Order: sequence, then structure tokens, then C-alpha cells
Amino acid sequence: MLAPDLQFMVHTAEIVDEEGIPHRGSRVTLVDRGAEPPEWRLRDFAFAAYSCSNAPGLRPVHFGGRSIWAFASAREHCEEIVVFRSGTDTRAKWEQGEMHDVSFTSAKIRADMFFMMRMRQIGTETPLMTTFNGEWGFWESFYVPLLDEQQTMQSLLLMDPGMCEDHFEQKRLPVTCHKCPEGNSVLTIPDDLVVRFEVKIACKDMKQWTELCTKIGDDMRMEDACVIDHKHLNRGDECLEAYQETQGVHVHARLVKRDLEQLELPVIAKFKCELNVKKWNPDMISLRYKYEAMTSVYTMNLGGGLSSMSGRKADPWYPVARLAVAALTKVFARFPDIRTVLDAGCGELAWMQYFLEEHPLVTYVGVDLVPYVLATNFRRFPRMQFIQTDLSNLTGIEVMPMGCDLVLAKDVFNHMVLPDAVNALKRVLATRPRFLLTHLHESADNTGWENRIDKHLITRSTTTTEPRSRCPTPSWRSRGSATTSAGCCTR
Repeated sequence: MLAPDLQFMVHTAEIVDEEGIPHRGSRVTLVDRGAEPPEWRLRDFAFAAYSCSNAPGLRPVHFGGRSIWAFASAREHCEEIVVFRSGTDTRAKWEQGEMHDVSFTSAKIRADMFFMMRMRQIGTETPLMTTFNGEWGFWESFYVPLLDEQQTMQSLLLMDPGMCEDHFEQKRLPVTCHKCPEGNSVLTIPDDLVVRFEVKIACKDMKQWTELCTKIGDDMRMEDACVIDHKHLNRGDECLEAYQETQGVHVHARLVKRDLEQLELPVIAKFKCELNVKKWNPDMISLRYKYEAMTSVYTMNLGGGLSSMSGRKADPWYPVARLAVAALTKVFARFPDIRTVLDAGCGELAWMQYFLEEHPLVTYVGVDLVPYVLATNFRRFPRMQFIQTDLSNLTGIEVMPMGCDLVLAKDVFNHMVLPDAVNALKRVLATRPRFLLTHLHESADNTGWENRIDKHLITRSTTTTEPRSRCPTPSWRSRGSATTSAGCCTR
């Protein structure tokens, strides 16, 4: 391994965009090896890089019309540098059709359209998963040696290839175990757990209202099961409130059956329900609603992304997708022998297609719930493999490949209610992959999941993390192991 042969100075500057609006950006200056410009001491930081791929683990980085080579994964004596890209530049490139003229990872950025920071300087005030200061969004990251009084360009150039290889060896990543906060308890789902929650239904159809009134008893408890607008009421569920809504005026009924029957449509009723997790097995009505809800995400482009059927989160140029690309790039750089990838919840490959173009040797299998999006994928990518299945269905007959090198689960478990997420995690890990790359749900709350049992578009906050070698046995009792749809603690 040779030493880096380029050095750069980065300093913050005020930049005026094409609309005349000033904002803070970064200026990156190539510095001669034997010279220090007058503003050297005013720099934010300086780093060394390679002019070509003359060392293992390097990847190309493009900014300001200049190309360099930097480490793709963590190395000793290196720091991670984060590049944020201007949304104005991204939209302009998209409208001009330039996004498809260049590869996904090598789209060049004008010198005044990016901002660079050291990863250790990034906090909650500089979010990675969304845009900040109006439009700056995460684009990519790379690892380079920083130049200071101890580590200079001269000291690096004095190293021979053997010394340089030892100096920049792969960095062992720390493993963090999170303790349960005081006042909380570890969230578990015992087989005999019965959860209690409330369901609000709206009766607008006379047939449904008649069926409800017939099946409710004098004590306002259901005497038989009933389904109203895909929401299930079971025997023993108790009515807590009922009122009719006319021109914004609510007329409440006493909790007596004869008063309930006199209400006029539309009627809003609230019920106290129970659910036995051991018997969690959604029927055809619930499954059909799940399919319809998830299909609407793609067909209606609910997030309004630039190019994605499923919206901004899958948009190839949005920060969340760029974070996924950065995570995958690190994984492939650290484990170059990865050859098979199972993408759980692949969607329409809005961003994955560009990553796969950069890794033509990878055998890819996409898995998704929605037949509509997979039918589209089959037409657009006839050489790829896809499987249509509900990951939360443990009795599904669809066979997923065993022993893949890497399972990717981006924005999958966090779309599910907790029982579905647990089942999906069990099914994914049953394929015995070498690595699982998914989210750590550090700030999400698992409590109240039962109130969302009939909803499939609710997401929880997520953080993409490095994969875990040799996936553990499915466990949702500790944060240090594989993750379910949210955090692990409940009050």
C-alpha cells in the first residue's frame, strides 16, 4: 500500500446560489506538498487522499469537478468525512436529465454545491436522515487521514508500503450495548400476553350499523364478532362511547342499547378491545387492507419523490437512500467477498438499481409484499430475481434463498406493528445469512403498538447501522441483538 499523494484544505465559506441566496458551504483547495498557503491556519481541517486506486479498499469520490480516491470503510488513523449536497443542485441535475448520464456514486457536484464536515462534529442539530438549513442533505462519506502537527504529508510520504499498510489497517468497530433506562422495563411478548387497547370505528353504512346493533348486548359488550371498515370487534369487547355526527355537532348516546339503536348515521363508536398475541393471525380482511395500504404508497407516490413510486424515502437522491448506499458501500469495502444479497422489502429499486450497476458481480434477490411493484420490477429488470411474499407470514409457502452473504432490510420492520415485525425478523434470520444490515430504532417507542394494529403506513424513527456478523437467534429482549420494529423498553 502506498501513501496518499494529495493534500487538501477545507474551510467554510459563504456561498451565493443561483437565486442570489447566501448560505454556508465548503471550499476545498488542493495544496502543494511543499507549500502552505497563507490561509492554512484558518482551515476547518485538512486531509490527504489518493490520486488513483493504488491501495486496497479505496473508492472514487467526486466533488467540485475533481476526482480523488479515499477509503470506503473505517481505517486506523483516519476520520470519516461527510459530504452534504445542495438540493438545488440535485433538482437541477434531475430536471436536466444528468442524473442518469453518470453513475450513481460518481455524480459530480459543483464546487459551490456541497458542504463537508467531520463525522465527529455532527450532532442532533445537523441531522443525517433529512435535509437541514432549508435543503442541505447527506450525500456520501469517506475515510481519509487528517493532516495536523502530528500527522503531516511529509510524515506519510516517508512511510514505505509495509509501514503504510500497518498504519492504515482495518479499524475494529466498537460494539455498544445499551442498558435499559431507569424506570423502564425490557419489552417482551410472552406467548400468553393479552394486550388491551381502544378502537374507534365509523359506521356510515346501514348494513354495518344494523349488524353492530344486533351483535351488541344490553351490557354494551359484543356477543359475537363483527368487522366494520376492516376493524375487528370480538366477543367481549366493550363499547365505551357512541355518538352521531351531524354538521359538526356530536350527539352522544347513553351507554344503553336502546339509546344506541336510535342514533342516526354516521355514528362514531369507541370500543375497549383485547388481543391475544399468541393467537395473532390476521384474517383475509386485515391482509387485504395491508396489501391495499402498501400498494397505495407506490401507486399514489405519497411522499412526492423525484423519481420514486414510493416517495421521498426511496428516492435515489434523498438523504435516507444515500445513507443506505453509504452503509452498503462500507459493508462491501470491509467484506469484499460478499456475492449474494437478499433485499427484504426491495420496493421498486429506486436507489438499489444504481448501486447494483456499481457491483455487477453481485447476485441479487429482491423480496416485497406488493405484487404491483414486483410486476413492474420484472419488466424493468428481467435479469434480476424477485419473490413476492409477506415476510410476517411464518406459514408462507414462498421459499427464500438460504445462506445469502447479506440480508438488507431498509424501512421494513419499522413499517410493521410489533407482532408482524417479530415474525418478519424470525423469518429473515431463518435463512441463515452471514450478515444482516438493518436499522437500530434508538428513539422509537414500542408502547401503543396495539393501537396501530390495523394501520400499515405508520413508521418509527430509524438509524442505519453496520451489519452484525453471523446473525444471532431472533431476540427482541435486548438492544444489542437483532432489532424489531422499535426500541426495547416500555414504561
